[in-house]
Amino acid sequence: MSRWTAAQLEAIGERNKNLLVAAAAGAGKTSVLVERIMQRITDPDDPLELDQLLVVTFTNAAASQMRQRIGAALTARLCAHPGAKTRRQLLLLNMASINTLHASCLDLVRSHHYRLGLDPSFRVAGEDEAALVRENILDELLEKRYDEGDPLFLALSDDYGGEKGDASLAELVLRLWDFARSHPDPAAWLDGATAAFAAPVAGLDDLVWSGSIREAVRLAVETAHQLVTQALEGAGAPGGPAVYAPVLARDLDMTGDLRRWLDGPWESLREAFGKVVWARLPACREKDEGMVARVRGLRERAKEILKEVRERFMAREPGEILTDLRKLAPFVGRLTALVREFDSAYQEVKLARGLVDFGDLEHFALRLLTGPGGDPSPLALALRERYAEGLVDEYQDINPVQETILCMVSRGDNLFLVGDVKQSIYRFRLAEPCLFLEKYRRFPSGPGGGERRIHLTENFRSRP
Repeated sequence: MSRWTAAQLEAIGERNKNLLVAAAAGAGKTSVLVERIMQRITDPDDPLELDQLLVVTFTNAAASQMRQRIGAALTARLCAHPGAKTRRQLLLLNMASINTLHASCLDLVRSHHYRLGLDPSFRVAGEDEAALVRENILDELLEKRYDEGDPLFLALSDDYGGEKGDASLAELVLRLWDFARSHPDPAAWLDGATAAFAAPVAGLDDLVWSGSIREAVRLAVETAHQLVTQALEGAGAPGGPAVYAPVLARDLDMTGDLRRWLDGPWESLREAFGKVVWARLPACREKDEGMVARVRGLRERAKEILKEVRERFMAREPGEILTDLRKLAPFVGRLTALVREFDSAYQEVKLARGLVDFGDLEHFALRLLTGPGGDPSPLALALRERYAEGLVDEYQDINPVQETILCMVSRGDNLFLVGDVKQSIYRFRLAEPCLFLEKYRRFPSGPGGGERRIHLTENFRSRP
């Protein structure tokens, strides 16, 4: 009996296309990623070298664990099937590109510092050091603005500075600055954010963020509908809690109603969420407690997802939201101006001290990879030739500048992206383009074509 489910085997074996693997917690996504790497480098017909793969994680610990798991798999294979090919892959393991994106960007910047005009002795500031530098710069900047007595700035400080000094305002400036830097062109993003609050709108559907919000809501509803469908199938299976079936059928009709309103007016969708009521499941005397627990668990996950969406996006009247946005417009303009001033001062200090931070690494790497007109540079084209496939773990954590870097070094048909569907909902941020959700909706679930979405839904951690 195969240790892999049918969906996992598809994720492991599909080739020559961009793949989005949407995985729930406990669905074995990291194991699938490692097995895919193993099959790519041991393919009897078209084997790759380990250093032809670009493997991206988002923490050093995850990168180290990934390298260890690949090493363990190679060692086990070498014991079972000794051969020069496997020994070579073990030798390549320490040199393979299995890193955080920041580490990969640092390698690029170190190798091509002269193209950026950087001193080769530049140093990457640690998080604590960089945070202290930013804090000192921002304290000085805010002090200057207080001395100037600008009425709009003082009003901004009164409303958002907090009861004890201006700590809340400082935090707001830093969060907005950090978020702007997660985009390929931070200045353009700040311009857009300022304009978005000032633009006249008739309703929530006219807001620039409405598309991203709808993508998050769509994924939540589709996921909940799929979970209820699985629960109903489980109730009808041998040994399943058949007594749950009538209630689950009504649940399925309810989530189906939500799906029908996904492309309708926002107020209609909000009203549909207001009608969501989960009936109580009847008492069950089935002996297969594992099946009963699985069906109940699937339903509970669906309930949690829809509750999160309702609390996050549907709680307030649209008119109240629009009124608040209009009041915020002048404050947002002053706040983005502060962010620009802070960024300019911070860049000057880093340049004087020969420092770069993690955000600089991403933007420097993007400059190296971008040619005239935004096309891939010769360096980017060379990396496309070097890497036969890019594999990204925890893809739901990616930001726009990181996504752009990946696009520059990929050919358009060789990305393997693994993300946690649930986390993509819970980590959704209002003003951020939801890259995971956009691909989730756009990529077809069936084979054929240059893009595909595969679902890993079975939770192996909760098996009885």
